[in-house]
Amino acid sequence: MDLQRWRRVQDGSLLMRLATAAALASLGGRFGRRAALRGSLASALAGAASLLARAGGLSVPGGTAGAAAFVAGASMELPALALPLSAVAGWPAAFAVGRHHHEPASVVAVSGAGAALALVTRRLWPLAPHKAADLSTALTQLGQEPSPDGRGLTLVVNDTAGSALSASPADELRRRLPEADVIEI
Repeated sequence: MDLQRWRRVQDGSLLMRLATAAALASLGGRFGRRAALRGSLASALAGAASLLARAGGLSVPGGTAGAAAFVAGASMELPALALPLSAVAGWPAAFAVGRHHHEPASVVAVSGAGAALALVTRRLWPLAPHKAADLSTALTQLGQEPSPDGRGLTLVVNDTAGSALSASPADELRRRLPEADVIEI
């Protein structure tokens, strides 16, 4: 393994981003998967930009740019995780200043550039809405009052949807609506 690769593995920013993306994708449900993918895409864009800058003779902290891009991209999909994810970007930035002797101003500038590259992903792939769509006004009432025990109601439950850690809601629906037909697919 050459010295450049060893240094990249040693500073751990790439491994940390991969581990964070894997955790988001496996535990975060739909938006976790989107956050992992958007963060990884932004990080790849920042990595390509860092390689171009290095080819031009500039010394840039590429791990810092990639980490900042990853955090900014993932935080667009899951804003509630912006603060915890910032540790993913902060650690390589501190490492770049302390160990690789990069100037703090260049680390801040590269972090900003990485975050700006994360914004590019919004042009390539729009954000998903976090709220449910409005009901259509074309719905009509059937003239029948709803039954509190679920009589006349058929529910279809997809057991494979949602987080791997959450239980299927079918049993809860059967308990709360004993007369309803609950179909699991």
